This record gives sequence, C-alpha cells and structure tokens, in this order.
Amino acid sequence: MIAEILPPGVASCDAFGDSGPPAAVRLFPEEAAAVEGVVAGRLREFTTVRGCARAALARLGLPPAPLVPG
Repeated sequence: MIAEILPPGVASCDAFGDSGPPAAVRLFPEEAAAVEGVVAGRLREFTTVRGCARAALARLGLPPAPLVPG
C-alpha cells in the first residue's frame, strides 16, 4: 500500500502485526545486544522491524547489515 505513494527509488516493506519474524530473519550480535532482556513482545516487534528494513534495503541492492537503535 505505502509503495504506491512513494517516489521512484524508495523501497518499502509492510508488516501487519508482530507475530514473529520469518525464519530467515536473524539478529546480528549488535542488534541482539540492544534488546537483551526485553519482554517477548518487544523482541518480536524489534525483529519484525529489522526484517522489513532488510527487505527494503535488499530491494535497493544493499547487503544485510546490523541495524541498531540510534
């Protein structure tokens, strides 16, 4: 849906809910350290967002990389 309003050259990825990450999404050690000790719901949210970000970056031709807060 959002992809329809974005300008050319911008990538997006949708996720509806945080039911957990696809099996292919693994956190980098730096990302895992950022959410160490959080509640399960926050971990699902964090991982879902990283999965979407990686999918969008891949559409732009960029390799997977750690995406840490800040």
